[in-house]
Amino acid sequence: MPEREEIQTAIARLWWSIEAFKNEAEHLGIMETTAAVELVLPDISDYHLLFQYLEAAVRIYEKYKSQNYVDN
Repeated sequence: MPEREEIQTAIARLWWSIEAFKNEAEHLGIMETTAAVELVLPDISDYHLLFQYLEAAVRIYEKYKSQNYVDN
């Protein structure tokens, strides 16, 4: 499937965004998350769907963060 490469790249970008947020590189984390969403979004002009995808990405990040929180 040709879209598989896009999906794999999107997942990799989400992991990169998590790493960026962990390293307090918020701007890079936001850029990577946005790039991941744009890769899998079927219609970039559908702002309602874009918002839903971004919300899902934020929920994934928050879940990851809550499970991997280390108190320094």
